[in-house]
Amino acid sequence: IPGTVLCERHGRKPYLVNSLLSIAVGVSGLAVATTLPEFVLCRVTTGLGVAVLHTAATLTVTDTSTPRNRASAMAPTQSAFFAGMALGPGIGGFLA
Repeated sequence: IPGTVLCERHGRKPYLVNSLLSIAVGVSGLAVATTLPEFVLCRVTTGLGVAVLHTAATLTVTDTSTPRNRASAMAPTQSAFFAGMALGPGIGGFLA
């Protein structure tokens, strides 16, 4: 809910861009983390970025669609997010 309030107040684009940067920093940090606190900090950074990205993307799709076509506009976005969450760990484990 705080992400939604911030996106409503300041616009979608800054949160879309900054959330992607947050995810990039968090994932890059995971590659070089050597201690548990560093690892946890990087995971929190990545998680916050993903949460804000999901919120901002959903709000953007809601803004650009009409009530009549909202479900068909929302379906690819939601499917991609949930497929990534479901398949990402398995693919990452296979690649590692």
